[in-house]
Amino acid sequence: MQNWIVVIPPLLVLGLAVLTHRVLFSLFIGIVASALIVTNWQITSTVLFILHNFWQQLYDASNLYTFAFLIILGMIISLMSAAGGTSAYGTIIKNILKSARSAKFSSIILSLLFMIDDFFSCLTVGCIMRPLTDSFKIPRAKLAFLIDSLAAPLVIIMPVSTWIAMLLMQLDKAGISDVIADKPIFNADPFLTYLQIIPYVFYSFIILTSVWFIIKYNISFGLMRTHEEIAQKTGNLFGGKEPQKTTITESPKCGSLFDFMYPLVSLIIISFLGFLYSHDAFFAFLVGSIFSCLTSLALMMARNKITTKQLKPVAIEGYELMIGSIQILFLAWTFSSILKNDLQTGQYIAHLLLGSLPGWFLPSMFFMASLITAIATGSSWGTIAVMIPIAVPMVATFFGVSTPASITSVPMLLPVLGAIFSGAVAGDHVSPIGTTTVMSATSAGAYLDDHVWTQLPYALPALIATIIAYIISGILVGYPWWISSTVSLASGIVISLGGLYLLNNTKNYFKSIT
Repeated sequence: MQNWIVVIPPLLVLGLAVLTHRVLFSLFIGIVASALIVTNWQITSTVLFILHNFWQQLYDASNLYTFAFLIILGMIISLMSAAGGTSAYGTIIKNILKSARSAKFSSIILSLLFMIDDFFSCLTVGCIMRPLTDSFKIPRAKLAFLIDSLAAPLVIIMPVSTWIAMLLMQLDKAGISDVIADKPIFNADPFLTYLQIIPYVFYSFIILTSVWFIIKYNISFGLMRTHEEIAQKTGNLFGGKEPQKTTITESPKCGSLFDFMYPLVSLIIISFLGFLYSHDAFFAFLVGSIFSCLTSLALMMARNKITTKQLKPVAIEGYELMIGSIQILFLAWTFSSILKNDLQTGQYIAHLLLGSLPGWFLPSMFFMASLITAIATGSSWGTIAVMIPIAVPMVATFFGVSTPASITSVPMLLPVLGAIFSGAVAGDHVSPIGTTTVMSATSAGAYLDDHVWTQLPYALPALIATIIAYIISGILVGYPWWISSTVSLASGIVISLGGLYLLNNTKNYFKSIT
C-alpha cells in the first residue's frame, strides 16, 4: 500500500495531540484510522485487526519485559524514597549545588552516567533530579527537555549500550558483513563500521553542545521562558497549570546514601552482566530490576528502614508512577507496528523524498527522511530498521561499485548511515508520540503537551544545523574522514549555538506559542 493515504494516520495523531492535548485518545484514533485503511473500511475486520494487533503487543516478549521492568523500576524508586535514600541524596547534593545552573549541569552528568539505555536514563535521571530542580524553581518542562535531549542522542553513540545489538543487526542485514558466504554488499565488520559511523552522528554532538550552551548562558525564550518566569515569580512549576499529582512520598526517617546508591548500582551491574550473558537488553534490565528490588528490600527491612506495613503502599506508588507511561507506550508501539508492517508509511516517505538527487545531497536528504519518519512513527528503532536497508544498496548502486565493496571505496556511506542514525534519534526526540518524549515527561512530572511544545523551539536550531552539517559533509566527502566529519560537525555546532543566541536575544520570539 504505497500511496499518499498511508501518511494520514500519523498526521491525524499529531493534529489531534495538538488540538486535544490527549495523547492516549489521539493514539487510539490513529490506530482506528490505520485499521480502517488496512481493512478497506470494513468495520468488523477493523475491530478484529485492532484486537489482533493489541494481542501481538501483549504477546511480544520484549514488550512484556519492558512493562515489567518499568513497574519494578517504579517500585524501586518508591522504595528508595520510603527508606529515605532519595532525601539523603538530595541533602548531600543540595549542599554541593549552589544555584539553578549547577542543578541543571548535574542532570547532564547523570545522563552521561546512565547513557547505556535511553529508557533507563529518562526514568532514573528525572526521578532523581526532580526534587533538586524543584528546590531551585526550575519548571518541570525544562527538566523534561534536559532529560529528553540527552537520552537517545547519547545512547546511539555509546558502543556499550542496549542499542548496540540492534544497530549491528541492522547493518548486517542490510549488507555490511565480513562473512563472504553471506554475499554482502560491503565487506566490513559491522562493529568496526559502527565505530566509524559515530563521528558522523552529528545531531547527538550538536544537541549535547546546545544543551550545555543553554545552561551555561541561561538561554531562555519562547514558551519555555514563560514557564521559567512563572516558576520564579509564583513557584508554579507547570506554566500556571494545576500541579501534577506526585505519587511518591518521602520518608520522615533519616535515610542514608547507601539506600539511594545500592538499588541503582546493583541494577546497573546486574543488568550489564545479564546483557553480556543473554544479549537481550529487555530481559537483562528485567532481571537487573528484580534483583535490585528484592535485595534492596531485604537490606532495608533488615536495617529497619522499611516495615511490612509499608510494602503495599510502596508497591502501589511504584505502579501508579509508571502506569500512565505504560499505557501510552502500549498504544504508541501498536500504532508504530501498524505503520511499519501494514501501511509501510516509513518506506513510502523514504521513497517519496529520495528521488533523483545530486550525490553531495544524499546525507542531508537521508537525515530529513529519517527525521520525518521518526516524528511520524515515534520510533527511532523502527526508523533505522526502515532506512538502513534502503540506504546501503542505494549508495552502492548510486556510485556504481562492484560487490562486495570495501567501505573506503564509497566514502559517502558513512555520512549517510550517520545521517540515518541522527535523523532517527532527532525525530524520536521531538515527536509527540516518541517513546523518550513520553518517558521524559513522565519522569520529570511534566505535562506531555508542555514538554513537546517547550522543547521544540530549543531543538529547531540543532535540527537546522544538522541538515547544514550533512550538506557540508556531502561536499567534503572526497577529503579524509577526519577532515570531513570535523569541519562539518564544527560548522553545525557554530550554527546551532548562533541560532540559540539569536533566539535568546530576539524579544517576543515564539510569543504566539502559548
